[in-house]
Amino acid sequence: MVKRNCDFIGKSLTDISEATGISLSYLSLILSGKRTNVSLGVLTRIGAVLNLSIEEVQFLISQQIKPAIPKKEKMVRDNAEQQEIIEQTLILLEHFDIEKLNLLKSKVQEKSSSDFQLKEYYLLWIDGIVATRNNLYQEAFKFLDRACNFKAVTSNEKRMLARIYGGIGSTYLALSEYKLALKMFKKSLHIWYKGNEAALVYLNLGTLYRRTRKYSNAIRAYTLSLDLGESYFKTLAYSGLGQIYMDLNDMRSARSILLKGYAYSKKNTDKWGCQDILCNLGQYYKLIEQLHRAEFTLNKGLKYAQELNAARSKDFIRLEIAEVHLLQNRGEKAVQIFNEMNREVSQSGDLLLLGSTFLLCAKKYITTFHYEEALQYLNKSYMALTGIGATVEILECCKLLLECHLRKHNSAEVQFYRDEIQKIKNKLKLKIMSIE
Repeated sequence: MVKRNCDFIGKSLTDISEATGISLSYLSLILSGKRTNVSLGVLTRIGAVLNLSIEEVQFLISQQIKPAIPKKEKMVRDNAEQQEIIEQTLILLEHFDIEKLNLLKSKVQEKSSSDFQLKEYYLLWIDGIVATRNNLYQEAFKFLDRACNFKAVTSNEKRMLARIYGGIGSTYLALSEYKLALKMFKKSLHIWYKGNEAALVYLNLGTLYRRTRKYSNAIRAYTLSLDLGESYFKTLAYSGLGQIYMDLNDMRSARSILLKGYAYSKKNTDKWGCQDILCNLGQYYKLIEQLHRAEFTLNKGLKYAQELNAARSKDFIRLEIAEVHLLQNRGEKAVQIFNEMNREVSQSGDLLLLGSTFLLCAKKYITTFHYEEALQYLNKSYMALTGIGATVEILECCKLLLECHLRKHNSAEVQFYRDEIQKIKNKLKLKIMSIE
C-alpha cells in the first residue's frame, strides 16, 4: 500500500487526466475531496490508471492524499474552484437566488487572493448586482465599473466579464444614458455572444431601442433574445415585443405576441418573467378598455411579482392597477395605492418609478379638474424625473405642467414649460441620433 501511495504521489494531474479522460478541473476537485458522490465509473478509471482498487481510491480521496502537482498545474487546480464558483454564480443569477449568491460571496471573502485570483473583481461584481436589484444605479455603476478591470481567459471568466459590461449598460439604460449603454452592450456581446448572457443583453437593447423609438431595431433585438435565450428570457422577450406593438398601436399583433408569451410562461418551470408578461397583458386590456379583465390580469401579475420578490415589476404593476381604478371611477382605491407607493418608492431612490408615481397621481386630479392638487404632484414628478435627464416621462410631465398652468393662467410658468418642452425634445433627438 505504501508503494502504491508513492506511485500515486509521483504522478501529476496531467498524467492522470490524460490517462483517464477526466478534465483537469474536475479531477482536481475529486482528488482534493471537494467533489463527493463520484460515480463508480470515474473511480474505476482513476483506479485503473493508479493500479488501485475502488476502495483504495476512495480511501486516498477521503484522506486527501494528493498527487505531486507542478507549480503551473497547482494554479490550474486552484483556478478550478474559482471557475466552479463563477459558473455557480452565473446559474444563480439566472434564477435570481440572492440568498445563495450571498453565501457564495461569503465563501469567496474567506479566500486569499492567491487562492481566488479574481476575488476583488468577483466581490465588486456581486455588490454591483445587489445594488442593481435594489435600483441603486449610481452605486451599482461604481462597483461594476471597477469589477471589469481584469483579463478574462476561460469561458466562465468571459461570461462573467460579459455580464459585468451588460450590467454597466443596464445602469446607463436606467439613467437614460443611451449612447453609453449601447457602448457597454456592444462590449458585452463582443466578449460573449451566446446563450443567456447574450439573450439578456439583447433584451436590454430591445428596451433601449424602444425607449428611443427605434422600433425596427427593438424588434430585431427582442427577436434575437427570443432565439438565444432559454426559460424566462423568452418570456421577457415576448413581453418586450408586445410592448412595442402597443406603442405602435398595433393591438392585434400585441395581443397575439402577449398571449403567446403567456402560454409559454405557463409551461415554463421557471416562473420569472410571468409578472412582466401579465403586466403588459393587463396594460393591453386597459388600452382596449376591457377594464375588468385588465384588473384581473394585473392582480395575477402582482401575485407573481410578490412571490418572486420582483420589486420593480411589482411597483409598475401597482401603478397600472391604480390607473385602472381611476378609469373605473374608484379614486379612493387609487389614492390608497398612491399613498403606499409614495412612502415605499421615496425610500428606494428609484427616480423613474418615483416620478411615474407622482405623474399618475397628478393625472387623477387633472381628470377631476383639481389643477392645484395636480400641480403639487406634477412638481414632485418633475423634481424626480429631472434627476435622470431627458426622457419621454419628463416630457409628458412638462406637457401636463403646461396644461395646468394654462388653466391657471400662470403666464410665466407657461412660457417656462414651453421652453422646457422644446429643450427636452432637442435633447431626446440628440440621444436618438447618438445611437444611429
